Amino acid sequence: MKQWLSILEANYVSYLIYPYSMNINKQMIKMPKMYFYDTGVLCNLLGIRSTDDLKVHFAYGGIFENFVLNEILKSQYNHGERRNIYFLRDAKGHEIDCLIPSKDGNFLCEIKSAATFHKNFVKNIMYYREIEPKAKGIVLYNGDQNFEFKGVRVMGFESWSGSQ
Repeated sequence: MKQWLSILEANYVSYLIYPYSMNINKQMIKMPKMYFYDTGVLCNLLGIRSTDDLKVHFAYGGIFENFVLNEILKSQYNHGERRNIYFLRDAKGHEIDCLIPSKDGNFLCEIKSAATFHKNFVKNIMYYREIEPKAKGIVLYNGDQNFEFKGVRVMGFESWSGSQ
């Protein structure tokens, strides 16, 4: 299986995002997560043939997350930065979809496919900010409202445009 995955990586079909290694919790999950460079290929492999199929597919949230992470990677590349994204997940189920390290406080990003904001979207950012108070947080979701909630920026993905 690892050989097949390495072929996908070598041919720029997929990439791995690794967990952020910080000494905050010995029970952090260590397995990388796989994403596709082209979510169109991913949708084709899943048998998704239209946007209507996509909106009701069980993997819609994961596909949206993959798409947003691709945009973050493109933004880093276009700003002359090397790929510098990670994720966090502990054994208790607390997960941050994207972490970008910074000496001024890590940048935490939750990605949600929902079109309507829910206060639970910020709970994992709040959890990790208790451990690292200088961390900055953002929720990118599929809605169109931009605001702040409990010190976390909430932005519709369409208005985000890759700016941090």
